[in-house]
Amino acid sequence: MKPNKQVCLPITVIKSVDGMPLLAIRSLVGSQKGYFIIDTGAQVSVIGQHVDVPHTDLYHLEQVLGIANEILDVALLEVGEIKLGKYKLSLGTCFRVDLSHIQSKIKPRYHILGLIGLTFLIEYEAIIDFRQQALILNATK
Repeated sequence: MKPNKQVCLPITVIKSVDGMPLLAIRSLVGSQKGYFIIDTGAQVSVIGQHVDVPHTDLYHLEQVLGIANEILDVALLEVGEIKLGKYKLSLGTCFRVDLSHIQSKIKPRYHILGLIGLTFLIEYEAIIDFRQQALILNATK
C-alpha cells in the first residue's frame, strides 16, 4: 500500500556500541517485532536472512563486498507488505543479507529486521524530519 496522504513514522534513535546514532523505525514482519534502520547509503532495502517474510525469489548473487569490506552472501527478493510504525507498506525489491555484523554493534533489545534503502525512500518521497524525529512519506499511487 502506498499512502494517499502524508504519513509520519516515528523514528527511534539507537546508539551503537561505539556511541554512533542510528535512525530506526519500529517494525513488524509477520510475528517478528524489531526495527528497520534508515540507511540512505544503501541503494536498495535489505531484509535480514533470519527474518521470515513472504517473498518472491528473483535471483541469487554469489557474494558481494559490503561497506566494511566484509564478504556478504546476497539474494535479491521481491517483498510484499510489512508493518512500519502502524502502517502496512510495500518494501519492494530488496536484498536478503546476514545482518549479524550490524546487530553485534547494537544492544540486543533492538532486534534489527533490515535496512530501509534509497529505492524505498525515493519511491515514497521520504523526508527525514530530525526536529520531529519522524520519517515522513508523501507518495501516492
